[in-house]
Amino acid sequence: MGLWDRIIMMNSIVSKYLMGVVIGMCCMNVHADIIGKAYVFGFNIERITGIPEIQMEEYGCLYDISRYGFISLLQVGHSMKEYQDLNVRAKVIFNNDVYFIDRYGIVRNGINYFSIDTKKFELLLTRKRKCPRHEP
Repeated sequence: MGLWDRIIMMNSIVSKYLMGVVIGMCCMNVHADIIGKAYVFGFNIERITGIPEIQMEEYGCLYDISRYGFISLLQVGHSMKEYQDLNVRAKVIFNNDVYFIDRYGIVRNGINYFSIDTKKFELLLTRKRKCPRHEP
């Protein structure tokens, strides 16, 4: 097989792959992962004890949040040393992706850490149900 035959064959494989991606994007439900759930306690509320990650759904008010808006606010550059897992103020869920945000805007997603502007984050929220305990 010559060089030109290999190039033509590779071009055909790449074309078929790209065609599959385009067809998949057109036919799948693109809205399935756009809106997520956010449990938010509020960043400006003083607490004597913090809220651990596992209790965020109990204390936080439920909101809808745009995935694209949320992801666009994330900034790289923080480590797990700065994150306070016992002082969480928000839990954001998009399908299988879970993000926790501490009081100071440090975000944890698995082993990855980011920061977020908490005021801009709160502007993305759309109330899903009435908050029984407080207003963020």
